[in-house]
Amino acid sequence: MSSATSHTIGRFLGGETGPTSTLALALALFVLSSVADLSLASEGIELLPPSNGKQPSSSEPVTVAAPTIEAAEADSPATSSETEPASETEPAAEPVDATTTQRKVAPFLATAEAALKRFDTEIKGYTCVMIKRERIQGTLGNHQYVWMKVREPRRQEDQLETPQSVYLKFLKPRSVEGREILFIENANQGKMLARNGGPRFPNVTWWVNPTSRMAMRESRYPISKAGIRFLLEELVHRMQNELGNTQCVLTEHGAAKMNGRPCKHYEVRQLERRPELDYQVARVLLDDELQLPVYFSSYAWGDQPGDEPQLQEEYIFTRIRLNPGLTDADFQRDNPDYSFPDEDDEPDEDAPEIDDALRQDAERSTANE
Repeated sequence: MSSATSHTIGRFLGGETGPTSTLALALALFVLSSVADLSLASEGIELLPPSNGKQPSSSEPVTVAAPTIEAAEADSPATSSETEPASETEPAAEPVDATTTQRKVAPFLATAEAALKRFDTEIKGYTCVMIKRERIQGTLGNHQYVWMKVREPRRQEDQLETPQSVYLKFLKPRSVEGREILFIENANQGKMLARNGGPRFPNVTWWVNPTSRMAMRESRYPISKAGIRFLLEELVHRMQNELGNTQCVLTEHGAAKMNGRPCKHYEVRQLERRPELDYQVARVLLDDELQLPVYFSSYAWGDQPGDEPQLQEEYIFTRIRLNPGLTDADFQRDNPDYSFPDEDDEPDEDAPEIDDALRQDAERSTANE
């Protein structure tokens, strides 16, 4: 693949990856929450109807109720924005030492460990719509709606029997609508198949290394770390190894709702800025019925002392359907529900012109959204 073609792929897929520890450390937040009512309605986020297990099509409207996170007794919503919403319903908690932190974390760590174990035993796969918003190279992007199919890996002793398999279809905004990505662990030389989508050159398709700079220009994490399992893995790791060593405030709101579903809402707020801590505030919502995280956000430290924390990543998982019976056909290029062309695009002398056209189109689309 030529450098020009590789550069073009980057326009389609990716961005400089942010520090992996952002999600991870922030995940420790699974441990608490504070905001009384965090509403995304004014941000233009909308949810799809309840899941029927079918893949949304490009013609299916992605317009229903706005997802909200609200405390059971909240009266006045606080908008999820670029800066971290302050809680006006709870007094500020006092810092706690490592022993107190670990004791407080223990019940939630046990819940997260139990949920993670289910992915090795009970949960074979799932479908969902993920709504994500990420800050890449200092710029906070628009919300993206992504239909996901995930088949969890299965190993027998040291043998991989069922590889991790992921299919993504971007539903909105217009600049990425129709983009498709297909990834199978230990297959295709470790590469993912990516179809551009969007308003121009939608069928341009290549094989891309998922951890390459090109593939990460619009994403903080590679596709191999997409989904709920990764969230749980990082959460468990950080709670076990790091949270007890930091000075932080832990807050728990036992009764909250995410789009009407009962959840527990947790927050961790760091009090001391240290090089290894790339977040100041982080939040998680745990669905009471599913016993899985359905919301995560983290906020970075402000540039100057006293500045409000800045949103750096936000993920919502909705329309979750566990064990929908995914098969090999769900992760094949020729699946009739997918739009991958029969042949890959090869580098040619027009690659630089195509790249420039795609860049300009993306800029125009972003400006209009």
